[in-house]
Amino acid sequence: MTKCPRCGEPMTGGICNNCGFPVTRFKKIAMPVIRNGKQATVGYQPEVWKKWE
Repeated sequence: MTKCPRCGEPMTGGICNNCGFPVTRFKKIAMPVIRNGKQATVGYQPEVWKKWE
């Protein structure tokens, strides 16, 4: 079981059972994120990029 970084108590589902401290774990991705303003793709997607203005 994972322990809370704040108080050291056990955690369930990313939230400490004792103090309620949330811990979010992010996964690393091995593909680039390509952004165009508010639009984004993950990985190489030239067919989508052609539609961007």
